Amino acid sequence: MKKFACMLMALLSAPAALSMTQGQLNEIADTLQVRYHLIDSIPKHCPEPAKQCYLSELRLRSPVRYPGSDWAIYFSQLMPIYQVESASFKIEHLNGDLHRLTPTAAFRGFSSDDEHIVRFYTQNSQITRSEFMPNYILAGQSHNLTPRVIASTRPVRDEHTLLEQQPYLAPFDSYNQLRVSGKDQTPWMGAAYLAQHQSSPEFTHAPQGVIPMPRQLKVVSQGRIMLDKGVHFELAGVNLAQLEMAGKRLAQLGVKQTKEGCRSESLSIPHCQSNERDTN
Repeated sequence: MKKFACMLMALLSAPAALSMTQGQLNEIADTLQVRYHLIDSIPKHCPEPAKQCYLSELRLRSPVRYPGSDWAIYFSQLMPIYQVESASFKIEHLNGDLHRLTPTAAFRGFSSDDEHIVRFYTQNSQITRSEFMPNYILAGQSHNLTPRVIASTRPVRDEHTLLEQQPYLAPFDSYNQLRVSGKDQTPWMGAAYLAQHQSSPEFTHAPQGVIPMPRQLKVVSQGRIMLDKGVHFELAGVNLAQLEMAGKRLAQLGVKQTKEGCRSESLSIPHCQSNERDTN
């Protein structure tokens, strides 16, 4: 009887199991920092049964303290994960490229002082940044909460190039991330390499293509056209207002409209032509 009373008191005094609220889920999704690192595309050893594999890791850091383990992260991983090295997390391959990361009993919760690292091995090619999928989703395991995209995994657009970028994906900065075998001699195609090796086309004559295509095109000179004195539009039957955008573009390139400039109706003015052939 005494033993039973002790067990009952222990059960009653135990802390109640945590249950994530929608507010907590939203806050963690908005602040959790997820970082994906492709570590090595040719590790010295691959776990069986793979003969060729990729070693990667996910790093999780949350400024919001949450001790519970009733959550899951769903993410797209094109190359299936077949082995995980972590005591605190497991990753399951659900279907297609969908994977789920969940904490194990060893997980002690999120804290602003901790960074959690999950290492894993994948199969097949995964060496271009376009093969890594953004928009990881945080969900509650009880399925009674609305899932939310983890903000740090959203893609962004560069304000200058308008190209899509993935800030959560760590930079590629070593040949271990680029080459897939000891015989692979793929060069690092940075700006310096491209400048040294990319060939430029050599033109022996000026191309005759014009956009939009005119009804008639006649080449009146095969020499170099000198535009240092500008241009002068004289076109019969054409409203000069229709050439406004062309004039603005020429002005941006340093070619102004002047009375002494080369006339559009004739290039026979001496200062418009050069005897030198333009082969550039």
